[in-house]
Amino acid sequence: MAAEESLNKRSVKILIGTLKIIPMLLAICEAFNSVLYFMDIEAPALSFIGGTSFIPLVFIYIASLVFRFCVYHRMFIYYVATIHLLNIIDYTIGLPISNESILSIHVFITALFLFLILHLYRREKLCWAH
Repeated sequence: MAAEESLNKRSVKILIGTLKIIPMLLAICEAFNSVLYFMDIEAPALSFIGGTSFIPLVFIYIASLVFRFCVYHRMFIYYVATIHLLNIIDYTIGLPISNESILSIHVFITALFLFLILHLYRREKLCWAH
């Protein structure tokens, strides 16, 4: 009985650790994929590894709420969803701007989210220090 509980606790720790890392990996893949796309470099491996739709993002988001992750962990999910939404709008409707302008928007969004993530992370760590 104690061995099963220990195994279950270890499994839950692995699940929580994985759920914290997956959004970061998705965000990194999304950022690299965007930059490479605008450089006319196809990277299907990034799409295979990090490409995801909204349904898994919703699951990861709900899991982050259930396990009470800090807001900066969810910022990676928001980033991936924002970039996906921008790409969907550009693909379906077509944004009436140049590729350079779209790349600038991607870079701005990435920089904004990086700033927010770092700010929230630092604020969270300072709160725990006191």
